[in-house]
Parts: sequence; C-alpha cells; structure tokens
Amino acid sequence: MRRFATGVAALFSAAILAGGSLYAQTVSISPGYINIPLGGTQQYTATVTGLSPATVTWGVTAGGGTITQTGLYTAPSKAPSSALISATSTANPKIQAVVYVNPEAPGPVITAMSPSPLPIGSDTITITASAATPFIAGAYMVCGGAVLNTKVISPTSISAGDYVGASPSTLTCYVVNPGFWQSNSLTVPVNPVPPTPAPVVSPSSASVALGATQQFSASNVTSWSATAGTISSAGLFTAPAATTATGKVTVTATGPGGSGSATVTLTVPPAPVLAPSTATVALERHRRHHEFRRTFHGTRDHNRNRKRDRVRDRAGRHRNRDGHADPAHSRARGCACHCHRNAWRDPAVFGEQCDDLERGRRFDYNGGALHGACLDDRFRHGHG
Repeated sequence: MRRFATGVAALFSAAILAGGSLYAQTVSISPGYINIPLGGTQQYTATVTGLSPATVTWGVTAGGGTITQTGLYTAPSKAPSSALISATSTANPKIQAVVYVNPEAPGPVITAMSPSPLPIGSDTITITASAATPFIAGAYMVCGGAVLNTKVISPTSISAGDYVGASPSTLTCYVVNPGFWQSNSLTVPVNPVPPTPAPVVSPSSASVALGATQQFSASNVTSWSATAGTISSAGLFTAPAATTATGKVTVTATGPGGSGSATVTLTVPPAPVLAPSTATVALERHRRHHEFRRTFHGTRDHNRNRKRDRVRDRAGRHRNRDGHADPAHSRARGCACHCHRNAWRDPAVFGEQCDDLERGRRFDYNGGALHGACLDDRFRHGHG
C-alpha cells in the first residue's frame, strides 16, 4: 500500500515538474475546414495550451500544396481530393492538431451586375458571366455575405431577389458554382433615398375675374396659400372681391420637397352693355277729347292759383311743371274758351256741358246749337 502511494506521488510530481497540467496540453488550428481556389493561399494560426514553449511545426500530411512555418498555405495548381494540414507541438510531438482544406477549381468569371446603382428596397439582381467560364446548374449568388435564392436563367445569366437597405452605400456579390471556387466579386453603389420633389403648380398662371374661382393642382402638396382671396386644401382658389395694389395674387403650394407657385392676374368684370344703344320711339297723338275724361269741378280762384304751376305744350294742352297733363285745367280752360266765353262765370255747369260736347254730342245752350265735332277741330289746332 505504501509502495502504491509512493508511485502516485512520484507521477504527480513528474507532471508538475514537466511544467504543465495533465488535462490542459492542447493544440488547435484556425480556421477550420475551408474551400480555396487552386493556386490560392490561406493563412493559418495555431494556439498551444499547457505546453512550453508554445510553438508548433506546420506540415501538409496529405493531398497537395505547401505550407510555411508561419502557417501560410498555398494550394496546388491542380485539384486534389483534399489536403490535410497539421500543427505539431514542439514541446511534445505527441500533441498535434489537423484541419482539412479543399482546393477547388476556379469558379465563373462574372462581368456585370444590374441594376447599377441599386435602388433601396426589394430588388431583383441580375449577374452576367463570361461565356468561357459559365454558370452551371445549382449556381448560387452571395450578396453582402448572404446566400440568395438564385435562378439560373442561362449559362451566362442568373438572378436573385434581395432587399437592399440604405446602409451600407455599396453591395458586393459573387457567384458559386457547386464544386468550384467562388467567382470574382462585383460591387455596385446603392442609391440614397431620393428627395421628394417640390410641388409644380398647374396652371402656372391664370386670369381670374374678381370673386370668381380657379382650380389649381400639384403633386406632393401638404398645404395651399394665397396672398389675397382664399384657397381650399384641394387647390380651389377664390379671387377677392376687390383688386390688389398690383392686380396680381400669388398662389403657393407647399410640400416636403419645397414649394411651388402660380401667378393670378385679377380682372374686373365688364360693365353691362345695353342694346340697342339708341332707339327712336314714336309718340301716339290722341285727340283732345280722348285725352281727358273727367269733369272739372272747381272755382275760378282755384284755376288762377294753378296757373303758376302749368305750361302749355305745342298742341295747346296744359301741363304741370313735372311735364304731366293737367286734366283739370285743360277741361276747364277748354270749356271756357270753346264752349262759351262766359264759362268762367259758371265753370261747373259749362264743365258738364263741355264734357258732353267732347263726346261728340249735340247740345243746346242759350237757344243756340253747338256740335262736338266743330269743337274737336278747334282743339286740334291748339285754339282756345
């Protein structure tokens, strides 16, 4: 029992003297399994734990290609099945790490990518290849590090859908044919968000009568304004009732991209025009006894007072100062002059008699006979 304990203690001491731990002596290689093109290079690094010195020896133990002691691997110019790279601890050759590398034949050579520049949003990207190095079935597109669902259109054209964001400002893509190394890469710019254009007002100018309306229109508008009159949110302008100092009004449409304007010239509606501008109207002449139908009742003094307010027209008819016929005076004066010279003595009586005479009736007075037709003839000539 004592002999077993002494052996374990000696072994534990040997591990300590070896300068490491029994459970932490490791070597690892980075990167792990990769594909590289034929003739391409890849830098490898080794990490040593629990060993001193922490160095390794590099080597290619299978396949083709070469590697330097700094870890730079160069693939062969012809494709092997695969290559095995090793890193062995210099402190303990029994501790080693290995990785596989797959040298691949060159992939397609791509010559163009569209659209270019790429718009922001959902796009369909198309890539074109050289006919000497075409795409094969199963080829896929890698853009911005993401593998895209790709459609092979022809040996020289493939397409894939992608969402392109505003950042970064460029997008890099390449194509991989199965079993071959990736193609060369192409980088295209990404369009920034296009600015919203300023409104363009239509019509740009208009003549509008005072108080009338005019419809304006524009795109990308958030508000309308006018220096005079009013304008609705839909662009319907109503001219003011009175003109401005300049006779013009500016209508403005404002939007996120700026503003646009139109000029309104105010016009005064024309004055009404009467037609015809001149006219000749014939006046109908009436016989004196048809002009006045009422019997005058009054006194001599009353007639004298009215004399100041009347005039006689060319036909001998009396008229007031306002130009209207004076039936009372005409009947009384006419009766006095034409019926009898003594009419002023009893105008009421002679007025009745004259009214009858004007109707063309025969009437006897003081034993004499007078006929209304004779009286009418004297009226026509303005006598009395």
